[in-house]
Amino acid sequence: MSFPAIIRPEVGQSLITKVSRLFNGTLGDVLQLCGITSHAFS
Repeated sequence: MSFPAIIRPEVGQSLITKVSRLFNGTLGDVLQLCGITSHAFS
């Protein structure tokens, strides 16, 4: 089953946006958590 080439850039772009948003949110949470834990143990 093949998809039309026209659809791919749109799907790819929205997927990249979602993934990068998710990654940025997760990374922010991790950094915040690391900051909290480092303050707790210092």
